[in-house]
Amino acid sequence: MPGTPTGITVEPAFVPIGMTYHGATVRVSAEVPAGYAAAIRVMGKAETLEMKRKGKVGRLLWMSVGEVTFEAVPAVYFLLTSRPLADSAPASVLREWRLGYEALARAARWPPGLYPELIKLKEEEDCFLVGEGQLVGSSSAGAGSADRLSGSFRLPARAPAGEYTIDLFGFHEGRVYRLGSTALRLDYTGIARVLRSVATEHGLIYGGVAVVVAVLAGLTTGFVFHPRRGRGK
Repeated sequence: MPGTPTGITVEPAFVPIGMTYHGATVRVSAEVPAGYAAAIRVMGKAETLEMKRKGKVGRLLWMSVGEVTFEAVPAVYFLLTSRPLADSAPASVLREWRLGYEALARAARWPPGLYPELIKLKEEEDCFLVGEGQLVGSSSAGAGSADRLSGSFRLPARAPAGEYTIDLFGFHEGRVYRLGSTALRLDYTGIARVLRSVATEHGLIYGGVAVVVAVLAGLTTGFVFHPRRGRGK
């Protein structure tokens, strides 16, 4: 790989989760050697998911017929590329780096024939995205220069707090190079942080306070909107 400087920037690198948090748009940009295709991958902490498997019973009704387990499922998986993956590297190379849904599924050994449903569910939750061609920029002129690419993704409100790894990959002549890596962090702030701490460390107290608040809110609503009765004559 040429010795061209590379780098990746994330804005913002820290996303605060407050009481009014509804997700956030994150912008990424990167420098890659001139002429290289590129990909930026965002991955959250892996977890094990157990899901109900549905099938036809008596050829009439769709019912749960068992459970299926998916190992190493990222909480979030976003992949932005400058070119189609199939034009960038062979499938075996993509699988080695977990670039693309099929590569991710095969690397994690998800049950064949069933993982498309998992991916569909995660996409509906806005937690999975493969955006081929969504890294855009202009090529630089001159030997040894770098191309600047940029793109963006939307973190859903359901994305858990924690640290997310962001990797930059370059493609050249069917090979993949990891060009850089950085991190994006989500964390609770302000009142949301206090409430989460109380709920985690003092669950009984938090539950009691929640009940009291709900009762008071109900009484207040009833007082404000209670219809007035006219005086009898």
